[in-house]
Amino acid sequence: PASTPEADIRMDIYNGDGSRAEMCGNGIRAFARHLWDSGRFERAPLRVETLAGIRTCTPTDSEDRVRVDMGVPAFGLSAVGANLAHFPDESHAPLHNLVRGDWPMADVEAAHAVSMGNPHLVLFLPTRTDLNALPIESIGPLIERDPAFPSRINVEFVVLQDQTLHTRVWERGAGATQACGTGACAVAAAAIATGRAASPVTVQLPGGPLDIDWDGADILWMTGEAVHVFSGTLEPAAYTVWQERDNAT
Repeated sequence: PASTPEADIRMDIYNGDGSRAEMCGNGIRAFARHLWDSGRFERAPLRVETLAGIRTCTPTDSEDRVRVDMGVPAFGLSAVGANLAHFPDESHAPLHNLVRGDWPMADVEAAHAVSMGNPHLVLFLPTRTDLNALPIESIGPLIERDPAFPSRINVEFVVLQDQTLHTRVWERGAGATQACGTGACAVAAAAIATGRAASPVTVQLPGGPLDIDWDGADILWMTGEAVHVFSGTLEPAAYTVWQERDNAT
């Protein structure tokens, strides 16, 4: 249950390494779809409490697509909890280019820190970049755990082609994933704020596209699929173990 009357239900997210995430854009769509399909809630706007705040999930005309209020993007080093001492020569204006010469890759055209309730570093790469050949499995962990980011950070690698933001993501605590909803929102927000793209924009991830709407000031909206693929059983004791481990750290 939710801890506040402003929400209908609470969602907790745990990464593959056991760490807790403030928010998950893909997870919240699946969560809402499951609650509607199971009959626990009427197929209507659903207010979900997360560590990043209350997010509202809205059904669409397509049963498989869910529209989510993802909150207002925040830009800059302070927004992602960075250690500012690691950026002594950088302006701390929200949309300053944060490329650092000691990061383990070349050809980064621009880097922007974006919070979607959780921290992201969006790296824009040249159009010629072959994202599929990019060794993010070796690059991602080094940036994720860079001392500049004490709470670690999600990393997005982005190539803009034909008005589509092609993206691969290295997720904090999970590694290379097929898709990242908050990451897609961070990519779109950075692209729109810097004039690289106009809203609405499509973010193409290995697992499929997400459509992002943002007016540049207020709530950013994400729309994407949530498709039932399997059912299973989770022992309650497992959740208790996760909570105890989380409280201990």
